Amino acid sequence: MADIFYALDVLPTNRLVEVTREDLVIGYVGQTAPNTKEKVKTAIGGVFFIDEAYTLKSGGPNDFGQEATNTILPMMLDYKGKMVFIAAGYPREIQEWIDTNSGLESRFTKTIYFEDYTGREMADILRMKASKDQLTLTPEADSVMVEYFDNLYANRGRNFANAREVNNYF
Repeated sequence: MADIFYALDVLPTNRLVEVTREDLVIGYVGQTAPNTKEKVKTAIGGVFFIDEAYTLKSGGPNDFGQEATNTILPMMLDYKGKMVFIAAGYPREIQEWIDTNSGLESRFTKTIYFEDYTGREMADILRMKASKDQLTLTPEADSVMVEYFDNLYANRGRNFANAREVNNYF
């Protein structure tokens, strides 16, 4: 996305700063906000990508995830037009996180939903991973793998993990 925004002249750089909860939240009072501010500032001119953003949802009084969220919110306005903020995660969990602060919904105004990979697409991903590691599947192994992913996709539940399923199988 950073490369696309840069190529379209939406952003002056293709800088991508990817963070998770562990990069933002520090377990001591008063440290999460300054740490989060510094992380956001490193992305100015590019994309600030929060992976599994829903993990910032507060888990209780000694959980500083909400502090990170509350720190990011005004910065989204301060740097509007100067950077792009992306929050990624599972749809239901992301919605729960957005519901923790009324300002989140008005700031994350675009939603892109990615469909689950099909069984064939997961098989292709595994083949690419194998090739990258200089491994070759026998025809029999390939056939079993395709059948496995087709079955997995056909019987997927709410917690279907897409490419993580491929990594686990690999």
